[in-house]
Amino acid sequence: MEVLEPSPEPASVRFGTHVSIKRGSQVRDIRIVGEDEADPSAGTIAWTSPLARTRRCGPW
Repeated sequence: MEVLEPSPEPASVRFGTHVSIKRGSQVRDIRIVGEDEADPSAGTIAWTSPLARTRRCGPW
């Protein structure tokens, strides 16, 4: 088994990916999760959400 370093700028996101969203001067860190785990107020969004889909997120 080999542990790989994550790409610094991935082309897409997957389950468990942490992303930073910048809006104006405010930056918020969120994690992409399954639909049943999503809680935007806790910093998690579903992979099917519009925001996650803009990052070409998929269940694969």
